[in-house]
Amino acid sequence: MTQFELNWRYLAWRRWPDLTWSQRLARLGKPLRDLTANPPAAKLVAEIEGRFEVEYLEHINVLAEEDLDFLRENLRHLLGQAPYGTHGTLARQIGVSLNTVSRWASGENRPRPEHLRTLCALLYLPPNLDLYATPLFLTDAPSTHSARLEQVKGWVNGLDPAALQVLYPALERLLKEH
Repeated sequence: MTQFELNWRYLAWRRWPDLTWSQRLARLGKPLRDLTANPPAAKLVAEIEGRFEVEYLEHINVLAEEDLDFLRENLRHLLGQAPYGTHGTLARQIGVSLNTVSRWASGENRPRPEHLRTLCALLYLPPNLDLYATPLFLTDAPSTHSARLEQVKGWVNGLDPAALQVLYPALERLLKEH
């Protein structure tokens, strides 16, 4: 992720905290491929800087200037992607109470390292992912196994019958290989 992308994602997340990434992108009014281009177009950079009233988005690190708890925001993001009603199951599998998981998400408490490792394993996150330093909450890609499944189901359910007929052999091949 470029510095520009990291900065605009953070500024959009901060400005519109209750929106989804697709809603935030709609507010920006720019296609994701333009916003993630490397390097971004100078005109686009100027427009985004104007929208957020910030200069030098390609060169500064906005996140470094903020007092932001990556772990709390990542936990809030990850637990928000977990299907409704699964927090209790996660808590039992980790060996803590549902209230403890809620306090992690609110930032009131931090999980112990062994609990954090277990949570990451249960959510099928990469074992080397550092939730203290990686702003996972700024990505629009689903982070958890269940969120990825829901996204794939949505894509498949959104296909018209003719498109599914064309894509089916490739999908079958890909999915059977794994």
